[in-house]
Amino acid sequence: MAFNEQIHASTRPNIFELFAQESMDGALRPAIQHVCKVVAHAFPERLGTAWKLADELCLAVEFFVQYCYMRYHSGSFSEHFYSLKRVTASKGGAIGESARIISVICLACLPYALARMERLHSDATFDTGAAGSSDSMSGRSIKAVLVKLYPYIHFMWEALKLIFRIKYLLRHTDCYSPQHWMAGVVLVRHLDDSVSEIFAV
Repeated sequence: MAFNEQIHASTRPNIFELFAQESMDGALRPAIQHVCKVVAHAFPERLGTAWKLADELCLAVEFFVQYCYMRYHSGSFSEHFYSLKRVTASKGGAIGESARIISVICLACLPYALARMERLHSDATFDTGAAGSSDSMSGRSIKAVLVKLYPYIHFMWEALKLIFRIKYLLRHTDCYSPQHWMAGVVLVRHLDDSVSEIFAV
């Protein structure tokens, strides 16, 4: 990419900054879940039944929070905290609306889907070992397929993330994660001057 050849050393985050912001992003969902739980317990007559949809409520809150940060700061909650922002991978310019939406989907919806798959896999593993299951034949077949496929899906996803990190560390790419690649963005340090002004020197 042209931007990969031009990117200035002072704007390229190091691996420790990226690890830190990624860890903070991972802690955002449990924090939102805790807040939702406290609110639901504080108003059980109004929100008690809504707690049954806690995962979906947390997803909606996280999507909203991440979208707001992506729209006004060009980065996620944790990226803004560590003074990082997203720019287009092709030219290093400001990201557009499509890149924002894909970024938020990767930040909020993708982890949610993976967590749901892991939970379904755990439940299916337990159910297949339980005798006298009342599930239909088709339901048991789906669970059996999930039990077999999920470990491979999980392994391939983790391996893909590791490959991107190694390539980033070796400076073979500026996309730190497959999520960044899917959104067509890279992370840079958020300086007072714009990236384009740095390259104009």
